[in-house]
Amino acid sequence: MSALPWCIIGDFNDLLSQEDKQGRNPHPNWLCEGFRNAISDCDLIDIHLEGYPFTWIKSRGTSHVIEERLDRAFANTE
Repeated sequence: MSALPWCIIGDFNDLLSQEDKQGRNPHPNWLCEGFRNAISDCDLIDIHLEGYPFTWIKSRGTSHVIEERLDRAFANTE
């Protein structure tokens, strides 16, 4: 890894934990663990999101609404 400070921002299409999802079936824990391991292996930290936590919504306005936090920002600690 580079010794310079760096940041990545975007739609990672994955969840770090079950708290990143509301509605319907839970996200598989092994997928959350894999994403957490990848972030840890790169020595990144999740930059805290202000405001409403969910960045993706499906079936809005129905009883089957699903909300997930897919957009994130990560940075190293340099």
